[in-house]
Amino acid sequence: MLLSAAAMRSRGCRRWGGVPAVLLAAATLLSACVTNGQQQAATVQERPTVLAEQLIGLDPLDLAGALGEPATTRKDHPAEVWQYRGQACVLDVFLYDGSRGQEVVHLEARNGLARPIAPQTCLGALEDTSDPPREASAQANEAAPLL
Repeated sequence: MLLSAAAMRSRGCRRWGGVPAVLLAAATLLSACVTNGQQQAATVQERPTVLAEQLIGLDPLDLAGALGEPATTRKDHPAEVWQYRGQACVLDVFLYDGSRGQEVVHLEARNGLARPIAPQTCLGALEDTSDPPREASAQANEAAPLL
């Protein structure tokens, strides 16, 4: 039921921007609950989807930021190869010296049978099986019961 402004004033309702004060207070309380939930959800960081072509040209620091630390690294002069391993595939990232230092120049991926696959396919598989971010895993450890 909608009340006119005169009827609301006669019943002692205060208005703010056309909304009864009671509704405004309720909305404020509910928004506080949502904000707290959103803040808790925001602490669980998710790694964004990485596209293979976005890795080309990255320096080692940016590469580690995008994919994390590699399982292994090796020097195959003139390249340095960072290897990322998952259950479904292996991704080799080749870094060469460029005008600004080392940078990603090439990616190769292979499945568990050592057959070549698209690097993007492997990146997706690595993201699906990656360890949770440290902040999220720390919260999970705090919440887990001790046996």
